[in-house]
This record gives sequence, structure tokens and C-alpha cells, in this order.
Amino acid sequence: MIKDKSLFIIIFSMLLCSCGKTNQTYVAPKGVPNYSRFSETNQMRISGWIAPYHENIDDSGNKNLISQESYNYLHDCGFNAIYTMYEFSYSHEKAILDSLEYAKNSNIKYYAKSAKIFAWEETVSTFTPGYFNTDSLMKKYKNHDAFAGHLVCDEPNVKYFNSLKARKDFYETEFPGKEFYINLLPSYASKDQLGVSTYEEYINQYINIINPRVLSFDHYSLSNVGGLPNCKPDALYNRETVAYLASQKQIPYMNFTLVSSSSAEKRRMMQEADLRWQVMCDLAYGTSGIQYFCVFPVIEGDFKNALFDEDGKPTIFYNYAKNINNMCLYMDEAFMSFQWVGTITKKGDLYEPDVGIPAFDYCKHSITSHDALYTVKSDYNTLVGCFNSKVDNYRGYMITNFEDPALDITDNVELTFTGADHVLIYHGTTKNTMPLNNGKLTLNLNPGDGVFAIPYNQ
Repeated sequence: MIKDKSLFIIIFSMLLCSCGKTNQTYVAPKGVPNYSRFSETNQMRISGWIAPYHENIDDSGNKNLISQESYNYLHDCGFNAIYTMYEFSYSHEKAILDSLEYAKNSNIKYYAKSAKIFAWEETVSTFTPGYFNTDSLMKKYKNHDAFAGHLVCDEPNVKYFNSLKARKDFYETEFPGKEFYINLLPSYASKDQLGVSTYEEYINQYINIINPRVLSFDHYSLSNVGGLPNCKPDALYNRETVAYLASQKQIPYMNFTLVSSSSAEKRRMMQEADLRWQVMCDLAYGTSGIQYFCVFPVIEGDFKNALFDEDGKPTIFYNYAKNINNMCLYMDEAFMSFQWVGTITKKGDLYEPDVGIPAFDYCKHSITSHDALYTVKSDYNTLVGCFNSKVDNYRGYMITNFEDPALDITDNVELTFTGADHVLIYHGTTKNTMPLNNGKLTLNLNPGDGVFAIPYNQ
């Protein structure tokens, strides 16, 4: 419950809820940090499920959406990769080859699908040289400029990991440099779905057995319960678990941003702030890319809304995603130059002391301080992702308004930095420098909003 905003209570609450103090030994480098030299190399992967598809899938009567226009739309939205879903066999040869050519023209990487890559086997198969190359269709696109790898499977149980590992090892000898892409289950999956008793064990086994190039999962955090907006209590636990375990092996990770609503699964109609909130939470845990579900409409199942409609035309969700993608592709020159260290989960100072925040309570690896950050004060629930630069001695902070965007709450945040007198702020598609007032930075974060801040000395 929110308490009355009397001066005494606010000050007392701020004292109780400020993050832990540092030893104040850190001193930021001099000069405005300049990461523009990395603008071409530090690119986030902006991708999604599903690529433009062929006509009449499963006799559904859908239109053919594979065209240069579709791929141009994707490029204009900020996409640089796309996962196919419905094109995977010899009967789809023209659709696949056309898709690759259109993707190439639009500078988009295409993830193919093949029934030969994975057959949901529990036993480890014995492969012989040329196993994949006996597929005449694969031979035709193996060296295509737009071919990035294969979408292997979605949400596998642990019992398939050893077989997947054997296939991956063999795959990489046949397709050097290409990605063996797998998407994992969310933390709210059942033990039977996971195949193990805990989510940490599921992710740990995947990392240790598969050793993926990129770790991908989907956690759809925002829903409706009883007609009211709801955030799943494990929303941050899932992100934190993957980020923490993947960082031990320096494996980049990506979550999926939910676009499509579903009445059966209580997935609500998304607004732009909802999409941005999902991305901002991922950024606070050091994501290396953005993925959307769905880009083009799902043919089957209880899913409504996507970035495109059934005629292949952009929807309002396309515009939402374009704004978010432009933001990510603007700040990635700096953001991708940093390594995630941990995330501070800051309870709002306007909440009663005895009120629990389930999403924060589920976390096991939250940190309370970082060497350049002295205190954090906030009216409402806030995430502060803490980062160290990979290339110099700067520190970075992803500050996110964690309140459910449906509540329409603006969060006032005050951060006090040590060893710095200025800060560089990435916000949307702008970057600005500003002086710190006795080390203090004050932010007003709109619903679903966030900024990336880098303190420095003038």
C-alpha cells in the first residue's frame, strides 16, 4: 500500500530503503565516454518469431507473405535477423530460397528450419560425415550470405540435451560459423516440462551440456488476472537466473518480448509502454538482443495481434516495436561495450516497510551496491542494472521504472554517484551530458521507461 506523503515518513523511508553504500574508492575517468567507434560492431540482435511465410499453411487459406516488401518492412523496423517457422522441407524449397534472397537484399540474417536437424530424439545418434550435406536443399543455401543458422527446437526438456549436444557438435563441423539456435522454457514451466526439479538446474545443465553460442528463452511477464493487470512474481527471477548463470561462462542471452495476446493464457493486449517495459527489464539484466513473439501472425492457436496483420501490412504494434528497436540500435554502441555485474532491485520509498514486492523477493542474486554508485532513492519500484566497461574504466547503469505500465506510474529516482562530476545519458534516440549536483542524478521515468547512464569526470 502507498503511504501518505508526509515529509517525515518519506525521509524516514528513504533512509531505510537506500541501497548499500560503497567504499567510495572508485574514481571515474576524465572525458565524455565516446563509443561511436563501436556503432557498427556493437549491434544488438533484433529478431523475432515468425518470418514471412508461404500460402495456405495446413489448409488455413492464408496469403503468401514472402516478398521483398515484407523484408523491407522488417529492415525499416530495425530487424537484422528473423526466425522462420513454417518453411522447413523440400516442398518449401522455393519459399526458403526466395526468403534468403529477400533477406539478403534487406540486410537481414535468416534462421532456417529443417526436419533433419532435430527429430526430438532422447538417444544420442551416431552421425557420419556428410550427414547434413546429403540434404540437397541445405546444399543450395548453406553458403548463402543471409543464412545465419538453424532454428533447431523450441522449449526442450532436459532429456533431449545430450542428443542435442551430439547434433550440435556435428552440426558445427558441417556448418562452421552458423548458429545452432534453441529457445528454452520459462521459469514458470512445470517440473515435468523442465525434466528437473529446479529452473537453475535446467539452465545450468543446458549451459554445461550444450555450451550455446547464445542463450535464448521466453518469459511472458505481463498478464491480466481477474481483469486486472498483473506481473508474474518470477519475472525477474527468470531474467536474473539466466543472466547470472550465463555470465559465468560469458554467454550472451536474449529473452522474448511478448506482442501477441491470448485469452486462454491471460496474456493481455499490449501497449507500447508494455513492450518497452519488457525490453527495459531485459536491458537491466544485460541482454544482448531483442526478440519478439510474434512478428507475423501465428497460423494456429489462441494468439491475437502481431507486428503485421494477415495481409502482411504493419500494425500499431509494428510502430511500437520500431520505436523500441530504434532506441536499442541507438544505445547499443555504448551498452554492448559493457559487461553486466548485477542488478539492484530497489523497493519504492513510498511503499509501507512491511509490504513485500514478490518479483524482488523471488530474486536470489540481487546486489545492493556498486563501486561508483553511493545511494539509490526512488518513489516506486526500480531496477538499476550495474555494468563495468569492457574497454575502459567507465561504469554504466541501466535505470528502469519497474512498476507495471498499466498502473501509469511515473517514478522519481535519485542516484548519487561517487568519484564523478558529470554523467552521459542515453534515453530513447538521444544522448546528453549533464553535470551532477554533488554527485546526484535525478530522473523522472515514465511508465515502462528507462535510461542508460555513464558517470565521468569533466
